[in-house]
Amino acid sequence: VSDVDGNIVEGKGKVSSEWNVQRDIYKSRDDIHALVHTHSKFATTLAALQLDLPAANFMLCNSGAGVIKCTGYHSFYSQELADDIIDKMQGCKAVLMGNHGMLVSGVTLKEAYNLAVETEFSAEVYWRAKCIGNPYILTEQEVDRQVEELYRYTHVNDK
Repeated sequence: VSDVDGNIVEGKGKVSSEWNVQRDIYKSRDDIHALVHTHSKFATTLAALQLDLPAANFMLCNSGAGVIKCTGYHSFYSQELADDIIDKMQGCKAVLMGNHGMLVSGVTLKEAYNLAVETEFSAEVYWRAKCIGNPYILTEQEVDRQVEELYRYTHVNDK
């Protein structure tokens, strides 16, 4: 575990090669306190195609948006990657990184981890549905309703 300046604060090992990208993301959003980055199969497949992930499944709405956008390809440690991620994550807690993988955020590490699992599930559902035909994508109104309902459901014990 490292701080936003790339200093190891817990454990042993090296700081992530993308620590500067992560630093810029943390500094760009007050609501982000944890990041999870994966190279999961289905999200990475969509990222390899540089495709956005639309809400073909209501669980994607936990991202806070109706679509998880995909960046273009950039070197994994570059300022261009950081800038593109910040741009594509506007109004959303997740992003697909072109030809790379996914990055998700949360207030807590548990929340970010759960969103990574849900994003991978949504990517798999979308990919499988596309293999058969054209999946029905939730409307903007339904996405807004689901974002609100899922927030209320997941934060029921916060009081």
